[in-house]
Amino acid sequence: MNTKRTFKKELPRDKLLSIVLSYLKEIDKEDRKIKIIKLLEALSAEIVTAETCKLWMIDYEKKIFYSESFLDNERIEISWGKGLLNIGLDKADAFYINNITENKLYDPSIDNIENREIKDIIILPVTDENAKVLFIIEAATSKNDLQQFTENDLNALRSIQPYLTDNYPLLLEDRSNKVTNENEHILKNMETLKKDKKRAEAMVDSSTQFLAEVAHEIRTPMNAVMGFIDLLRVDEKDKEKLIYLESAAKSGEMMIALINDLLDFSKIEKGMMELETIHFNPIEEFNVMAPLFCARMKKKDILFKLFLDPMLPKEIVSDPHRIKQILSNLLGNAIKFTPEKGEITLEILYNQQAKQIDFSVIDTGIGIAKENQSKIFESYTQETNSTSRKFGGTGLGLSISSKLAEKFGDKLQVESKEGEGSRFYFSLKNAVINSEPMINFKALKKVKPALLFSEEFRSTKALVQRYLIAFGIPKEAIAHYNSCEKVDKNSFTHLFSSPDLIDYSAVQKTLDEHTPVTIFKQTAFDFYMEDLKGPIDEIECTFGPDRLYNSLAQNLTQPKADKNEFENKKRSFVKKKILVVDDNHLNVHFIREVVKKLGAVVESAYDGDEAVEVYQRAQAWKDPFDLILMDENMPHMNGTEAAKIIIALEKEHAYPHTVIIGISGDATEEQREKSIAFGMDECIFKPVGIKKIIEVFEQFLP
Repeated sequence: MNTKRTFKKELPRDKLLSIVLSYLKEIDKEDRKIKIIKLLEALSAEIVTAETCKLWMIDYEKKIFYSESFLDNERIEISWGKGLLNIGLDKADAFYINNITENKLYDPSIDNIENREIKDIIILPVTDENAKVLFIIEAATSKNDLQQFTENDLNALRSIQPYLTDNYPLLLEDRSNKVTNENEHILKNMETLKKDKKRAEAMVDSSTQFLAEVAHEIRTPMNAVMGFIDLLRVDEKDKEKLIYLESAAKSGEMMIALINDLLDFSKIEKGMMELETIHFNPIEEFNVMAPLFCARMKKKDILFKLFLDPMLPKEIVSDPHRIKQILSNLLGNAIKFTPEKGEITLEILYNQQAKQIDFSVIDTGIGIAKENQSKIFESYTQETNSTSRKFGGTGLGLSISSKLAEKFGDKLQVESKEGEGSRFYFSLKNAVINSEPMINFKALKKVKPALLFSEEFRSTKALVQRYLIAFGIPKEAIAHYNSCEKVDKNSFTHLFSSPDLIDYSAVQKTLDEHTPVTIFKQTAFDFYMEDLKGPIDEIECTFGPDRLYNSLAQNLTQPKADKNEFENKKRSFVKKKILVVDDNHLNVHFIREVVKKLGAVVESAYDGDEAVEVYQRAQAWKDPFDLILMDENMPHMNGTEAAKIIIALEKEHAYPHTVIIGISGDATEEQREKSIAFGMDECIFKPVGIKKIIEVFEQFLP
């Protein structure tokens, strides 16, 4: 299941001003006080996407809060002294509390007089120039809402406080009963607001457009780089070369991720960021973090420890890509600031009581001074001016990570001591769908593992033991050896060993007795088991619980190699005719090679004009194309314009429809919708790999 859902958005200044302006216009038309109160409540609710919102007036003489918006002709009063309203009055500043029923400050008799199923509450005391609280805005969400309030909501409410304060006189009595210069004041206020909005829109639009254009220019050559790596991997049999190609491919993916970071930051600033709602297994999803960063850490001789709690739920619902984006930024930072021979740990733990997943990245790096810890999450900011000169970077990663963590309903936090390292952490709440663990612990009751590790592999041994104990295997059931000669064959059911202690003759005898043996190696380039036969396996030192579980739960056999992907698909696309259109010759060459390997006939064009000519020629010769892969951004005539002409020719001459697939460097849903609106059948995003081309062919070529 993979469906999009719009989570809480951070409203950019232009959007926020637009909302305020529209409400001020409505307020200007109203005479009745009750209507104005409800408009101010609706404005505040929309700013923070709350489900309900109430405006509480304050009577300082009687020491009460009162509301006139529950019922038009009835006033509800609450005495001072307790509840969140009283805290708001004392604090005179906005605050929020999530999962409110678990908080001791919450008093339902005051804070929930309607007895609703409230989950989160945000309080905004609206003050005058002397910091006196004039009235209080109380907004809330229900238990059915996955979203939570964040610092961005507080900032948004604080930014509209001047407009709420300006309307305070209208809340004291009906406008129809008094004559003031309020209309003139409001009109002047609205004129200023319009100017602010126009300036904000111009700034946001220009920066977003610039980033989109830069991203497209980088994605185009990256498409060819990653495409040819894909092609080389198809026919390569040499294991070592395949590892090199895998590393190159992952590096390319990280390059694309960096480009996406820039666009993501722009989207966050503009309030366009959307999170996906995907059902997934967290152990399977987050296991990939290890191979992505192991090579970089080994270059600095940094020890990388990964621990994924075996109790992690089998199924959660969230946006795994954005979570991995946060973790990637945190791990990248940790590598940057951790010296050689240091340690970095990624822990993902399950808090069963709170039903939340806790993420931590811990390093033994340079640490952060206490006075600088709050500012490192600001955009383009690092701890000190010398940090960027010494270590590089823009300071954008932590800012994006912090904003993304807020979108997941939590706050990215740091614990650090200068010279001793740092711990960055955040939690994912309200995401568990199936709390049953992935690991079948019952199957491990009779397991008696033996650990044969040298001092050099002590950290690997410690990780293996931590997992075994987490599996429910008693500590006393785990045997420990430091020499192959000392191993008692009758004392264990599974043998785990570091490669330097392996005695091949003794291990082969163990395998002959059908006892599984697993060798833990330092790098993917090491191969130890090729001369051994039986239930033998190799695991790279950074691994997850599922990998270790497989070694325990069954006699391992070598996985069968997948059949050549092209050979499986080739028969389906023989005689299909494809037109590839792109102004980048490398991209054209890559896609041509893929299409030819799939058995189809391929022609090419290098701009929109030429694409239209080739299309018309094929129709005239009665040898039409089955599908056109059309780059969006080309000189002379872009892909959208060419597609419009081709579709017009189809209608004019009653040609059968040719499928047109747009290829864009602007990887946004807006671009996809725009392409489809202009008549294309689909739009895919660069870099376009082999799998994506096959997916498109399978979908559109019957």
